[in-house]
Amino acid sequence: MNRFNILVARYVRRDRQRRMTDWVKRCFGDGVADSLEERGARLYEEACELAQACGLKEEVAARISKRVWANPPGEIAQEIGGVSTTLLVLAENRNLSADVCEQMEMERVESLPADHFRKRHAAKTAAGMTIVTAKAA
Repeated sequence: MNRFNILVARYVRRDRQRRMTDWVKRCFGDGVADSLEERGARLYEEACELAQACGLKEEVAARISKRVWANPPGEIAQEIGGVSTTLLVLAENRNLSADVCEQMEMERVESLPADHFRKRHAAKTAAGMTIVTAKAA
């Protein structure tokens, strides 16, 4: 890939990051979007759902979590890279495009009313699964 294509890909990714961040802020407020711990909780939830869809057993997931938390925290940038590269290999393994899957999910969530997601977030809050409470509609 030449330098131009790398730069274009970088800006396209950045546009999608901003688009989703703006969506989260509109749906839930700045607190939910800006909380590092909340973003980590939502990523962890999605990663667990994906692992479950891949057939990972809950007992193995628990052992992985225990091992991860036994170590000091990593650097966020490197861990984002690790998540991203692992996702790319998973997508390739299933003959899927990670970019297409991402775009389809963005379009799906943007097509639903914000209240749908606020209710889901409220249920997560009631279950003790959130760090930041979403703003009222």
